[in-house]
Amino acid sequence: MSSVFLAQQKSLHRQVALKLLKPELLENEEDETYLKRFSQEAAAAAALNHPNIVQVYSIGEEQGYHYIAQEYVQGVNLRQYIDKHGPLDLKLTISLLRQIASALQKAGEIGIVHRDIKPDNILLNRKGQVKVADFGLARIVRQEDKGNLTQAGTTLGTPLYMSPEQVHGHELDQRSDIYSLGVTCYCMLSGKPPFQGTNAVTIAMKHINEKPVPLSKHRPDLPAELGRVVEKMMAKDRRKRYSDCQEILNELKRLFPKSVPSTEPVVNDWETNLEIPTATPFNWTIGKTIGVMVASALLVAGISGGIAFSQRPGDLFKLPETPPTNLKQTPSDQYLYALNQEERAEEALRALINNPAEFQGQETEYRKYQKFAQLRLAHLYLVKGLYTEAMDLFEEVKDTTNRQEEMVFFSQSRAGEIITLGLTENYTEIDRLQNAYELPKLLNRLSADEIDLLSTSLEKTAIALKKQGYYADRYPSLGLVLE
Repeated sequence: MSSVFLAQQKSLHRQVALKLLKPELLENEEDETYLKRFSQEAAAAAALNHPNIVQVYSIGEEQGYHYIAQEYVQGVNLRQYIDKHGPLDLKLTISLLRQIASALQKAGEIGIVHRDIKPDNILLNRKGQVKVADFGLARIVRQEDKGNLTQAGTTLGTPLYMSPEQVHGHELDQRSDIYSLGVTCYCMLSGKPPFQGTNAVTIAMKHINEKPVPLSKHRPDLPAELGRVVEKMMAKDRRKRYSDCQEILNELKRLFPKSVPSTEPVVNDWETNLEIPTATPFNWTIGKTIGVMVASALLVAGISGGIAFSQRPGDLFKLPETPPTNLKQTPSDQYLYALNQEERAEEALRALINNPAEFQGQETEYRKYQKFAQLRLAHLYLVKGLYTEAMDLFEEVKDTTNRQEEMVFFSQSRAGEIITLGLTENYTEIDRLQNAYELPKLLNRLSADEIDLLSTSLEKTAIALKKQGYYADRYPSLGLVLE
């Protein structure tokens, strides 16, 4: 397991969750192999940029301690919420299911399989926004209680939510996560997992051999269509499940077009779920790049104790002082290189955007990947709260005379402008632009996460300007429910 601490990054005035893996997990050569796998997956997770995924800021190791610095989510996990409130209603279930599926689809698009989807790894903030946590961590963390079977060389996951192919130790793909998501959804609606037992082996075998009690037995009030969606996600044969999470999102839009995340607070009592233990912090440092961070004593997921990071200059999240990125031979190679950077992503994207002369003879390819880089950098700026810089980049993306480019890049840049305006609460301008841009015609060219963010911006605008009926009629494909 790992110890988790709440830390304050002074330079950016933000809180981060600092996770330390226990050194005793790495006592032999076999563990070193799995450490490499963990590092690779953690780096991949750090590259994920999605509103429903906990953002990984940095990973590293110092003095035998392997750490992850990541986004701090003020809220509770889904298990805590179910324990307190019982089975969820239909509207909240659809909202959470859409958000989790959107996050997993984003991960699946770059080949990441979570392997441990369960209510404990689904975090909820006060507005009901989902944050999927612990991407890649399941590869190294060993669960020692009787309900878990994560051990090196065998099975990864938690038996209560484990897919049949995980139990068998087969190679996994996104459909394994879909099974675990189905089990999680079953738990959301019934208040408990479909299979239980006295030990891990008993539970795991039930996933292979037994059918779950139909949801209709627990919840006769639910639409039969939802029961069939959950049943398909939980099919024993993965070939009979949805092939990816986009299919789930499409199915939910078809069956429940008016179900979207609510703007009303969902977790009103998150503060009562955090225990602040009495502990005396001690000073400790992690490497040359970790700067002045003060970690307060905080109990997270049953971990107690406190530490303080100090003593050394610099900043954990500051780009290292190194020469500019060496450009790759082609625009596509440079763009892919930038996507795989952690701390130097901005530098690598800027190197592509600002150096057209370096790609002579590749003008057509360059124009396309320059736009991709501008969009990517704009979204990175949104995450950092640099809204003016993001808006400038969206304006640059629109500057094209290519009709083929206009179909995609215009749609994405215009959506980006509206998302940015939503984050800055400029609702009057959103109302003007959505009409000027004929936004309904552009929706089929946007990604799932862009549509999700756009929907939220439009929903807030409609509420702020008291135009709920108008927006609901204008954007039925977004499934807006405006109360």
